[in-house]
Amino acid sequence: MFLNYFSIVPKRILLKNVVTFMLQFFFTIFAMLGEDHMEVRTFRLADYEQATNLLERALSQECFTETIEAFARQLYWDSKLVLVAEENEQLVGLIIGTIDNGIGYCYRVAVEPSRRREGVGSALVGELTRRFAERGIARVMVPLDVHNEAAMPLYRALGFGADSFAKPAKRLSILAAGKA
Repeated sequence: MFLNYFSIVPKRILLKNVVTFMLQFFFTIFAMLGEDHMEVRTFRLADYEQATNLLERALSQECFTETIEAFARQLYWDSKLVLVAEENEQLVGLIIGTIDNGIGYCYRVAVEPSRRREGVGSALVGELTRRFAERGIARVMVPLDVHNEAAMPLYRALGFGADSFAKPAKRLSILAAGKA
């Protein structure tokens, strides 16, 4: 004999379960609509002030000075490899990528200090490596320098192996000639 669920469950319990489900569903939808959603996108000229302020907050003074020069060169050469993470019209992260001698480099990643360990850096590196792959760049490296040491755990967590970290054989093109 086939038992109908509706005939054995009292209607008030069934109604209560349906109403509870619907309320949870609608609260979930409204919560998702109100959530902050981060977008990783190509740098725009209008981002310049926020980007430089972010770099100043996230990097040491020495690192900022070196990075801002490379940032300007990369914007001139290929701005599609300079990415920002934006949330509520505020930049929370930035990554500068470059291609040198057929190798993709994650030159510098900077994340708003209060937003570290929240996936911002991972999202930026992921999008940059996707863009390298779109261009047929199979090898992606992180240049070893004193300023990238703090980001090494991020790269390792994303699967970058020991062979992904190296001092380039020659100075990266986005770095000023003659500076160490």
